[in-house]
Amino acid sequence: MTATFRPYFFFIFLACAAFWNSLTHPFVHDEIVFILQNPNIAHFNDMFQVFFTPSAHVTDANAYYRPMLELLYRVEYSFFRFNPFGWHLFNIILHGINAVLLMRLLQSIGFTRTIAFATAILFVVHPIQTESVACVAGISNILMAFFVFLCLNAYVRNKMGWSVFYLVLGLMTKEQAILALPLFVLIDCYREKKQAVKWGVIAAITVAFLACRQTMTGSHIINDILASPGELRLRILSIAQVALTNVRMLLIPYDLHYYRSTDILSTHWSWWVVVFIVLLVMIRLNLRFIWFGFVFFILALSPVLNIIPLVNEYSLINTMEHFLYVPMAGIMLALVCTIAHFCKKHAEQIFLIVMICFFFITLIQNEYWQSEIVLFERMVVYEPDFARGQYLLAGAYYRNKDYVLANEHFSKAYAIMEGYSQKAVGQKAQDFLKGFKKEILFDWAHSYEGMGYEKLAQIKYEQAIRLDAYDPKLWDNLGVLYVHAGKANDAVAYFEKALEVDPNFTLARRHLEQIK
Repeated sequence: MTATFRPYFFFIFLACAAFWNSLTHPFVHDEIVFILQNPNIAHFNDMFQVFFTPSAHVTDANAYYRPMLELLYRVEYSFFRFNPFGWHLFNIILHGINAVLLMRLLQSIGFTRTIAFATAILFVVHPIQTESVACVAGISNILMAFFVFLCLNAYVRNKMGWSVFYLVLGLMTKEQAILALPLFVLIDCYREKKQAVKWGVIAAITVAFLACRQTMTGSHIINDILASPGELRLRILSIAQVALTNVRMLLIPYDLHYYRSTDILSTHWSWWVVVFIVLLVMIRLNLRFIWFGFVFFILALSPVLNIIPLVNEYSLINTMEHFLYVPMAGIMLALVCTIAHFCKKHAEQIFLIVMICFFFITLIQNEYWQSEIVLFERMVVYEPDFARGQYLLAGAYYRNKDYVLANEHFSKAYAIMEGYSQKAVGQKAQDFLKGFKKEILFDWAHSYEGMGYEKLAQIKYEQAIRLDAYDPKLWDNLGVLYVHAGKANDAVAYFEKALEVDPNFTLARRHLEQIK
């Protein structure tokens, strides 16, 4: 075995050891939509077309242009079909390869092999990575990082053509790959090089990508940023809280959970005081490696620090833990260098303790991805006032036929949404909340149907219709409810109403024909 391949085998083995207990987990949440319900996943006849269309799952809230991710899903399906084991294993292997690329990047920048190796180890075993590695849909972060690390490695080796090539692939995998742009500048500054022409080329390519993305999705980033000046001010104010909370999670990861959110209405300027104190300490220490690590972290995190709005729902901004897949490398580098600098006599022992703690927390964290119920139960422990979280947990209970628990969480989700409706300003926000409440009522009615409570189900359908009388599925489902109750003649009027709302709604037409 050559020395070149030893790091790959070591880090892939380490990744497998840290995430082995996720290999048998089923598809959950986003994976069901992006993989199991993806209508194009088995098709290769339109491979080039994916570069000229938005991703299949574009919504008003999620304007995606990720052709490389779409292609990867199809390639993985051709090998693994719908067996989640293969999909999980691929995530783990690529995660281990990313650690090798990170180690080589740090060595190329000027860090010692020992520092680079230790940082890559923490990159692999840290529990924050669970949301990217144990979750099959987290491949978007892993593949994006793979191309970004290849891009940066090529750049420091003066292979500009390859660097640009990998950057384009990264941008077409996930928009967060734009983080490579400020990292180019940081790396050159650390190496005391000025390469303004190269920076300009990278910036031009990034702008061209954003223009292409706008054409494909119809989403205009600048307009999104400036759409609400008051909200923008609150999002900027929250940056200190989000950044410091992320640093704390990376150093003391005791409360990791899915769908982490930050309430921008409750943030406070005192967080900026803490940032100022931290900066004073860093200035006083005057250690280049600490500065590099923290600046790497902030720059890599900048695309998802909510200058660009990432809104979950009323006043809650999205601060998902998988956003940290690449940025966390900066904090781990600073941690390793700090241990080596201040604890010279016991550095190896301290590092080993840190690594073991992270490793076992990761094994525990993996288990939360074994089912949607377990995943969402943990989420609502930390996000009890998050309506989407309550709704997702209710849906998981419903699919498990735990109707009583499902109804309890449907009720909580709806109550929270009602509270949002009383506070939200603007027609767009009200329309969004109205649509969300309608979906909660629709699924809540299904839960009552599962219990055999037709009258309560009818009430929920009627509530939903009062919110949106132009949704044919509501009228159709109400008609089906009457059929199940033995009132087929009464159901006819509801099927006819569904067709009046949408003459092309074939399901209602089929139901009507069956009755007649």
